[in-house]
Amino acid sequence: MDNIVLIGSVILATLIACFFLLKKDKASSMNPNDFEPFQLIEKESLSHDTRRFTFALQSPTTKLGLPIGQHISLKFVDEDGKGVQRSYTPTSGDETLGKVIFVIKVYKAGVHPKFPDGGKMSQHLDSLNIGDTIDMRGPK
Repeated sequence: MDNIVLIGSVILATLIACFFLLKKDKASSMNPNDFEPFQLIEKESLSHDTRRFTFALQSPTTKLGLPIGQHISLKFVDEDGKGVQRSYTPTSGDETLGKVIFVIKVYKAGVHPKFPDGGKMSQHLDSLNIGDTIDMRGPK
């Protein structure tokens, strides 16, 4: 009888240990409610109007943690003091540690008559220099 209790206890302890060791952390590297600054670490021109923007996460080993189909909201304050916010889907996922990557078309001012000012967010992103930050939150 003592052997059965001992074996049962070992099995139970093993199952509990496996549960905690294999449990995946589903937490996002971003706060879904509050905007936080993320630093631009790379910007690459893919075409005359498309850029790849890479922003650093909290550490080189941080996972993005964004569920599939979710978006990240980016925000900045324009020269008139108005908040500009747009949502984008990153092209990187949890397999890319320490960074989040977006591929975004830049809508320049004066190109399309229906949108004479162009895209405020895409132009702002295009104006960022390496080391500059933009506020993000997610998932959305």
